[in-house]
Amino acid sequence: MKIVMCREIKTAFVLVLFCSICTGVYAERSINTNGFLTAGFSQNDQEVSFTGVKDEINFTELSVIGIQTSFVPNSSSIQLVSQLLARGRNGWNLDAEWAYIAYQPSTKVELQAGRFRFPGFMISQYYDIGVSYPWITPPEELYGFANIPITAVNGLNTVGKIAAPPFDFITQIYIAQTPETDLPLIGQTFVLGEFRIGGIILELIHPNITVRASHHLVPKLTAELVNTLAAATGQTADFIRGLGIEDTTDGEVVFSSLGVDVSWYRIRFLAEWAHRHVFNSIFSSSQNWFATIGYDFGRVFPHFTYSVADAEDVAFFNQDQHTATLGVKISMTDSVAVKFEYAFSELDERDNANGLFDSIPSSFGGPMVEDEINTISAAVNIVF
Repeated sequence: MKIVMCREIKTAFVLVLFCSICTGVYAERSINTNGFLTAGFSQNDQEVSFTGVKDEINFTELSVIGIQTSFVPNSSSIQLVSQLLARGRNGWNLDAEWAYIAYQPSTKVELQAGRFRFPGFMISQYYDIGVSYPWITPPEELYGFANIPITAVNGLNTVGKIAAPPFDFITQIYIAQTPETDLPLIGQTFVLGEFRIGGIILELIHPNITVRASHHLVPKLTAELVNTLAAATGQTADFIRGLGIEDTTDGEVVFSSLGVDVSWYRIRFLAEWAHRHVFNSIFSSSQNWFATIGYDFGRVFPHFTYSVADAEDVAFFNQDQHTATLGVKISMTDSVAVKFEYAFSELDERDNANGLFDSIPSSFGGPMVEDEINTISAAVNIVF
């Protein structure tokens, strides 16, 4: 415990020190530096880990710290942006989520080259900045790493903006690639080979409503499955292949999303749906969605969320489940929020249902799991 805590403290200290140095030394060079932090805990009533948490209090799964810096040379249309991030769930390893150069030939167009946030869903751009949304983390059924394992990509991104008051229209087109990526699934780590990805995003913004649609394509996906499953189940590779499971060598992924964020008087409604179609792979196609409604009492925002993961062609990875979450966000200041949540999750009734448990299905030698899970969580979000 002492070793883990020391590592967390050292990581936080380095990031805060970096923030202070940048702010103090380079202020005259138009450098803006901001930071964000989430410290939280969660616990459920399961002996088997569920989304990284079980029946022992967990202080690392929800915790994250990050520093974002932007540099604009004087009288220039060029901007350099970086974001360094460390997550408790990843052992506090420091990663670069943003590291790109942006060029604005006009106020309506921005070109970005480098590493930027994967623009998959409505909350993706600020997924780790907890004060910007009502939940402790966005709904796991849609935003969880078992569904989409990447948060950043390397490539080219074009953003177009058209202002037509009271509306703003934003179009985003990108093409990118990722290095080898770890996919955490059923308690194992499957290795996805380097893949290319491209997409288009359309967004309509009004002071009281935001509508966002996106479409993305991975033309070739490779994944090591057989040996990983053989090691996890204690069976031979030939036995795994005998079940109809093969490595993904020529897969393809197409997925689309549609989201809406509406404010009406003191009521706020958020909903998002996504469809993932997987070809030539054992990974399931699926529909994932959530809906949230809450009421703003000023500093206090109670809310209710219902979220669903629904696989269409279950073979081995049956992640089907639904979750009802009751939570409250208390804004202490504009930069500090305290949150509490209770979530009830239930697995699908079909055979081999494993939901988001971090274990292989019981029918393949894994532990028996409950089909109902109760989880409590609390967190503090800070921006600085």
